[in-house]
Amino acid sequence: MYASRSVRKGEIIELFVPENLLPMNPFKTSSLKRKKIKSSSLSPSSSSSTSSSLFDDMDLCKSCGRSMWVNSNSQITSAVSNLPRFQVEQVITTNLGQNETMAFCSSRCKEVFDDIMKFGVETKKFFYSLLGNSTSKYRDEKDFALLVASYLYRKILQGEVDPLLHKQFASSTQCSNLNDDADVSDDRIRDCWLILRSEINLKIDIDVELTSSLSFFHSIYKFIRESCIFEVTITHPIQKYIQSTILKLSDKELADSFEILRTDLPSVASTIDEDSDSISANVLLWRIAARITQASSNRDGLEDDQLSMILDTQTRKCIKGMFETYFAYCPNINLHHSCVPNTIVEAHENEEGCTSIALVALHDIDMGQILTLSKIDDIEVNIQERWKQLESVFGKGYMCSCTRCRYEQLLEDGKKIVIRQDNAEDETIRQNTFHWRDLKYMADLAMQHGKYKTANKLYTIILNENPTLGDVLHARCASVLESGNFLMSQMLWKEAFQLCPSHSGISLHVRKQNAYNQDTESVHDDMVENHDGSQTTLNLQRYETLIPSKCFITLPDSPLISPDECKKAIDWAESAATSRTGGWTTSRHYAVPTTDIPIHEIPPLLKWFNALLSNRIRPLMAAQFGEQNVGKQGRNIYIHDAFIVRYDASGGQKHLPLHRDQSTHSFTVALNSSSDYDGGGTYVAALKRSIQPSVGGMTSFRGDELLHGGDPVVLGRRYIIVAFCYVSHLENKAHPVGKKMKLDAQFHKKSTTGTSLKRNANNDGFTFGFQLC
Repeated sequence: MYASRSVRKGEIIELFVPENLLPMNPFKTSSLKRKKIKSSSLSPSSSSSTSSSLFDDMDLCKSCGRSMWVNSNSQITSAVSNLPRFQVEQVITTNLGQNETMAFCSSRCKEVFDDIMKFGVETKKFFYSLLGNSTSKYRDEKDFALLVASYLYRKILQGEVDPLLHKQFASSTQCSNLNDDADVSDDRIRDCWLILRSEINLKIDIDVELTSSLSFFHSIYKFIRESCIFEVTITHPIQKYIQSTILKLSDKELADSFEILRTDLPSVASTIDEDSDSISANVLLWRIAARITQASSNRDGLEDDQLSMILDTQTRKCIKGMFETYFAYCPNINLHHSCVPNTIVEAHENEEGCTSIALVALHDIDMGQILTLSKIDDIEVNIQERWKQLESVFGKGYMCSCTRCRYEQLLEDGKKIVIRQDNAEDETIRQNTFHWRDLKYMADLAMQHGKYKTANKLYTIILNENPTLGDVLHARCASVLESGNFLMSQMLWKEAFQLCPSHSGISLHVRKQNAYNQDTESVHDDMVENHDGSQTTLNLQRYETLIPSKCFITLPDSPLISPDECKKAIDWAESAATSRTGGWTTSRHYAVPTTDIPIHEIPPLLKWFNALLSNRIRPLMAAQFGEQNVGKQGRNIYIHDAFIVRYDASGGQKHLPLHRDQSTHSFTVALNSSSDYDGGGTYVAALKRSIQPSVGGMTSFRGDELLHGGDPVVLGRRYIIVAFCYVSHLENKAHPVGKKMKLDAQFHKKSTTGTSLKRNANNDGFTFGFQLC
């Protein structure tokens, strides 16, 4: 399959309607274990409805994945209907009989499912034991492929022949020796075939010898398994509500929704936070709302130990259950496998709630380029491990010939790599010849998986042949930075600027390093002159250690900056935002956007900040983190980015999700008093509370290690200085080595059903700021 047009990274290439869409475990009522509903509990005004599970009444259709009500009397009168601003008009109502174990949104969906499962008693028992047993070690796409293969095999043997299916098998090389049963080694396939053969009445006029053989059944299974089965995640209607509506509610609406949600999500009423008794009820309410919204948006985030600490077991289990995994049988998607694919499949929901399969670009794709998919989940491992996975899909002895496998095989054999400049496909040189874009895709994938040294090596190979490719130069600098060598990355960015001065990403980083990281000696200055001419004495040794070697806060009586200086910094920022095009920025940090303004763009603020950095901040951080780690007087601490953030309860940004910074160290400085606002502060998951220095005070911490976020500001405005720092030769831990990451259409951002995909505004593929949990 080739791209019919040019597409950009994150763009939907094409939508496909699956022929069958079934949950991972079709024999279970729901992963949330929906209880039976008694009609007596369904009263429009009954307050007791809030004590029953929301998932008693809401579910996803077990055939198409649409949201629906499941009532015994067809009335939309349940606890979930009382959720403020819950969109009921797009939800289908269906009846669930007293003895039903599964729900469907329409009679057609039930007919489709019944047709698939129109097997004999023994075949049904086989699939029930395979798919319905929660202790089974199976229940993956192989089992779903076996179910679909059995369905198609039954229709063929009963004479219900699909011409398209015959055409597909006729052109399939797997069917070249249909009568050879010796190669079928999977006991499940053989057992399933034997049961099917014993229960299906054969059509008289079909080729019995050919079509009833085990090898024919196996060829159907292999064709479906290799080409037509896709795993997608469909969000539960309650999950959609949490993701899209919760943070838009008023204070009263949010409190009302929590009264309903607390049965299934106890964390909404939890007092797990250490500071729950010392902050206002409204701040705690919005903190929990932000936390639940973030957790329900990213299943992988729930694996984060620090996030799990602040969510109770039932809430974590319930949120995980909302991510309903479906397998789609979609024969129209026929793409080659690649270990460095350029597309991914995702569930896509239209306005009517119907689910399609979206083919999404992982990077920019030119018209006419071959589209590829990965047929295995874990593509992070080496070539031998990947081939083992691929053998389970394509059969024993399968050897992948994708760009990545060819490259790694050549490295193992010690052969030369040749970089091709054009798009010619000369078969005589193909094996050891690569287009530079193919190597860049491999390097970008390595960056996404945290393999920075591998990425750097690939970028360097490209640049040896094409030294002026701006995107590759910029990416190589990023790989060196993430590997922990800040000084080397800055040197490379300067060299890249000489070659590509017009590249936006390169020029931005050179401007920032020229602005912040001058060769100035840190001087401990105890005296600060105020606006009225008076002086304030600073004591840089007065701070509290919250987490040894990781988190510190200045004491209330020992501010880093005087109140007059804080006011001046705010005035500079607001004045600059008023005069500059676009005002306060909201898109500089791609993964976790903040409402901010860069310090290096405001000359008087930059001059003051650099003096502050040299005379006070670096010496203080040296005392906190130890000179053996950050250099004498903190001189090895370099600024990668610095900006003033504004939180505004009256319509601007209220909070910042939990995340880790892409830095080795970070710090925030409070610019206005807590009397100006309610809420705010840096919530640290490991502490289970928010920390907030007094005006002019500073919080400093290992930004790459500690999960943290901006606590909601529910009244007034809060201003802070934020800076991301690097200590050269100290490895950034924002991407822990060994963490399994699945392919994603955007770096550091997991997309969900119904969420529009956005591209990085800088088009550079790297965040340089935040790493979501």
